[in-house]
Amino acid sequence: MTMKNPDIQVHPNNLDIIQRLMAATMKGFEPLKVFGYHSKRVKEVLSTDVPKIETADDKADTLYLPEDGNFLHVEYQSTSKKR
Repeated sequence: MTMKNPDIQVHPNNLDIIQRLMAATMKGFEPLKVFGYHSKRVKEVLSTDVPKIETADDKADTLYLPEDGNFLHVEYQSTSKKR
């Protein structure tokens, strides 16, 4: 079902925004477990704002700091391109 309401505007990166908000709740959990992958538990969810770098989309989707001190970067693909 497609909703067509000219009064409602949805941001083009709405899926990325929702995933980033959900990622913020992952402290103490294994974020990739839901996808069937083992990862370390998250010690801290880090900011992905990158104000000094110019790109088309200036935020990585999710950046975790696991308890082992390594970084875990998760990038979500919400579009597909034919090659």
